[in-house]
Amino acid sequence: MKKNGIITFHGPKFIFFGRGASERIPRGTAVVSPSVYAHFMEAIQNIDGNPVLFSRAAPTGEPGEDDVLKLAAILKDRISAAPKLPVAAIGGGSVIDAVKLALCMASCPGLTFEEIYSGGIPAEAFCRPSLIAAETTAGTGTAVTAVAVVTKKDNVKRGIVSPLLIPDEAYYDPCFIDVLPKEVFASSAMDALTHAIEAYVSTIENEPADTMSLRAAELLAKSVLDGYQGSSAARARAHCGNMMAGQAFSNARLGLCHALAHSIGARFGLAHGRLNAILLPAVIDYNYPSAGKKYDRIYASLDLPGGSLPEYIRGLNSKTGIGNSLSFLGAAFKAIIDDIAAEAAASSLMAVNPRPADNAKIAEFLRKIST
Repeated sequence: MKKNGIITFHGPKFIFFGRGASERIPRGTAVVSPSVYAHFMEAIQNIDGNPVLFSRAAPTGEPGEDDVLKLAAILKDRISAAPKLPVAAIGGGSVIDAVKLALCMASCPGLTFEEIYSGGIPAEAFCRPSLIAAETTAGTGTAVTAVAVVTKKDNVKRGIVSPLLIPDEAYYDPCFIDVLPKEVFASSAMDALTHAIEAYVSTIENEPADTMSLRAAELLAKSVLDGYQGSSAARARAHCGNMMAGQAFSNARLGLCHALAHSIGARFGLAHGRLNAILLPAVIDYNYPSAGKKYDRIYASLDLPGGSLPEYIRGLNSKTGIGNSLSFLGAAFKAIIDDIAAEAAASSLMAVNPRPADNAKIAEFLRKIST
């Protein structure tokens, strides 16, 4: 971020990445999704013989407020029993985001979501135990960010930003990514690609973030298809790109694509990565008059003859089964396109989007991709 001419770049104290990195996670209280626990039971038992199995109430998307509150109560008891042990969040974005928020709430008795939304995470949360995060998908980047996303009771997604949400240690072990179903890998990797591209074209001037986002976009764009087809090497490159994209957007923020994805995803319960992938080419076309040189620089890094970045992304979407249309949402979506365009325009993310909001033009491209 940049304030008063000073650029800051924040992240975890330590990042461990590469095959076998997760073997270095110390013993502590582990919070893990049931699916990850089923695949990696022995490794997780080495961290915690009685891990907390976390599942969100909704089948897809971010954790809900009630999910976080239930987890906070469990962590409060665990912390009371072993206050010096770290808490390790092992899973996808919903698991890690839930632990980030629950750990702060467990460390600040009585803290409510209303207080967080209005005043942020209080300083008292500095007393929380050490937080470790290990990502098991190729998409969220949340193990290195100061961000957590929660679905409010009114089904609106809310991003919460605080340095207290940055894990102390982050682990990116490709072994976790090898077992992902190809559809999950593609969706999560396209989410990470969206992070990289949006961070790169952000209006925030942050050269370290720009450098990481450009390289992350190259790694991810070149790895999605091979990773979808099962290449372990490609999945490892994508996971590294995911980590770099996470650091980039944590410091340079996101834009219109995520503003739209938050609004649409909460209403229709869609996988966040799939939704971003479908929206991304249209968003690039919308932003191109203001950020064309940066988009062209990303595409140039792929060393491909002819074509364009939106065209390439549409090709990835087609080849991975994601598709390029929101027509499956039907009449219910078409009826609220103007509302969604207005919500996105009012999002705080638009403050750093390269092109200011134009509700009519945003609604226009949403209608095009919904047919």
